[in-house]
Amino acid sequence: MCTLSWIVEPGGYAVFFNRDELRSRRAADPPRIESAGGMRFVAPRDGEAGGTWAFVNERGVAACLLNLFRDHPFPPGHPPVSRGLLVLDLAGSPTVAAAEQALAHTDLSRYQPFTLALFGPREAPRALRWDGAVTEVIPLGTQALPLTSSGRDADGVARSRRGTLARVATQHGGLTRAALDAFHRSHHPDRGPYSPCMHREEAETVSLTTLAVQGTAIQLSYQPGAPCEEQTVLTVHLASRG
Repeated sequence: MCTLSWIVEPGGYAVFFNRDELRSRRAADPPRIESAGGMRFVAPRDGEAGGTWAFVNERGVAACLLNLFRDHPFPPGHPPVSRGLLVLDLAGSPTVAAAEQALAHTDLSRYQPFTLALFGPREAPRALRWDGAVTEVIPLGTQALPLTSSGRDADGVARSRRGTLARVATQHGGLTRAALDAFHRSHHPDRGPYSPCMHREEAETVSLTTLAVQGTAIQLSYQPGAPCEEQTVLTVHLASRG
C-alpha cells in the first residue's frame, strides 16, 4: 500500500514516496543519520520491525521498498524476515550496481514479495521485483511512473494513479518536482482508496518521504501523517562523499 514517483534531473534526481499502512501500526521513528559499513545514510525507521522503507546515503544511492501482495506461505516455525531490514542491509552500497550485487547474493526466499526501487546520481534507476519465486529487473523510465502497491484491487489502484499523475503533470506543464509533490497530496478521483493520498477505514497514507540528490547536495525530507494534512516537515541534510 504505497506510491512511488521520481524525476531524473541533470546532476541528480528526486524521489517521492507515500507510505500507506494500517491505522493500528505503531508510528515510525523520524529520519536520522546513521552508518553502515562506514557509509553514512539517512532513513526513517519502522516503529514495529525496526527496518525502513527508504534511505539515501552519502554516495547519493537511494532505495525505496513497496510490498507486493502475493500469496507466499512460509513453513511453520520459520516466519519471514522483515523486508524493511533487507533495505537497511543495502544502505552501505556505494553504487546501485553494488546494491544489485548484494541482492543477487541474498536468499530472498526469507522475505515476502516486494518491489525495490534503486536510484543513483549517475546510474539509470531500476527496480528489482521479487514475487516469491523469481526476480525481475525493471527499468524505471517515465513509462513506469508511478510504482504502486495495494492490498485491495492492485490493478485498479495502479490504473487510477497513473491517470491522476498524467492529469496533474498536464496541469503543471510536465513532470516536475512540483507536479510530483502535488500528485502525492492528491485526492483524485476522490478522498478514498484510489487516491495517491490514500484513505480507507482501516488504513491510510501515514507519511510522505522525499529524497533529493543534486550535485553534492543530498537530503531526505519527511512529513509524518497524511500528505493532505498540515504537518511539520523534517529535513535531514547529508554531506556528499563524492
